[in-house]
Amino acid sequence: MPTAAEKLDAYRRDINLIDFLEGEGFRVNPKKGPRHGKWVLLQDADGGRKLLVTRAASGQYQFFNPEDDRDRGTIVDYVAAKLGADLRGKDGWRQLFEYLDRHQGHVQPVATDFLFPNAPPAHTGSVCSPVDFSLKPLTDPAYLLSRGITEKTLGGAEFWGKIFNRDHLDKRGFRHTNTVFPLEDESGLAGIVIRNRHANYINGNKAGGLWVSNAVGEGPPAELFVCESPIDALSYHQVQPPDLPGGRVYVATAGTLSAAQPRAIQTLIDRLRPERVVLANDNDPSGMRYNLQLLGALSVGKPPVLEARVTRFAAAGCLLALRPAPGCGISTDGLAQTLARHLGGDNRIDIRALPPSTGESTLTVAFPRERPFLLRAERALLEVCGGGLEIRRPVEKDWNDELAAVQRRQARQALAPSTKPTFGGRHQPRRFG
Repeated sequence: MPTAAEKLDAYRRDINLIDFLEGEGFRVNPKKGPRHGKWVLLQDADGGRKLLVTRAASGQYQFFNPEDDRDRGTIVDYVAAKLGADLRGKDGWRQLFEYLDRHQGHVQPVATDFLFPNAPPAHTGSVCSPVDFSLKPLTDPAYLLSRGITEKTLGGAEFWGKIFNRDHLDKRGFRHTNTVFPLEDESGLAGIVIRNRHANYINGNKAGGLWVSNAVGEGPPAELFVCESPIDALSYHQVQPPDLPGGRVYVATAGTLSAAQPRAIQTLIDRLRPERVVLANDNDPSGMRYNLQLLGALSVGKPPVLEARVTRFAAAGCLLALRPAPGCGISTDGLAQTLARHLGGDNRIDIRALPPSTGESTLTVAFPRERPFLLRAERALLEVCGGGLEIRRPVEKDWNDELAAVQRRQARQALAPSTKPTFGGRHQPRRFG
């Protein structure tokens, strides 16, 4: 078994950092050099964070931000910052290893050669288009059952034609059955999420693709539930079923929020017209980042009032760029006062208005990447963006962990002896005195 140092070296060498960052929403800037040059410049979707990537003589991929000397390192440093992992303790290292183990060897999409054989029946809602994936109907739910998902949940009309099996032949010649969730965009099936006990990766192009459950009720749903993974959606459905059949449509982003996914979610909102949109991302720093990004990109039943971008999210701190939408009636000064009221008087908070280039000024908000400040920033944007949007967070790390905790409590309660006395039968109350 490799040592921890050997595993870290393998991550730095074997995971193509350029491909990895593209999966995180970065794009190569071809004007600054070719993709296969010595140095490759990548920019995030908003253009706020720029990273130069190279492969050193040691074989390790390295990056640095030409505009921030503190923003540099290898994929290990990037992922540790993304997860908010504290590498001073064992828990932080375990979190890092688990994340990179899932990605090692699965970062670059794999080409496939087969046709989608069984399109979902028409009554299940949106229909996946035939593309180059070899998918089979869900007949082997063993992996999902191992995650606590019941057959009753899997048989719900919300999930018909939204979960598949796919055969996999490993290097030793053994055949395995994977669980597959299709990612759909406006043109059909864009990619698939492949899951089993040892794999969690995307085959194909994620881009603006989303996993979306069926809209089975009559009329608009009560809520659109946005979470990070399809298994989170299944778990929440089991923990907290909708009040009425078809009252909820589930959307999963399959991990890191890409640049195109907020627009795709807004398209769903405009099409389905839900009463509310629930942001239900993980209970960790990354989940809070996605909440901030979506709060500044989505609106329910009204024109958007705010344009918000997370331009920095690193150990050194967070930076939001905010701009009131034209004609929304919100001034930059009023926005600054709302943020200051929520974030408090900590001297590490810096709120300033940049000179306007076109129209309204842009407000930048810098604050520590610490849980209390992330929660306050969420509350501030919720107040500004108003009705129709809410945040619903699991107590545990994610909704599948929440389901596991609920099932453990139920198991303990089932095993606990009854304390109720039984009268008139074999068990009589004991009399004293």
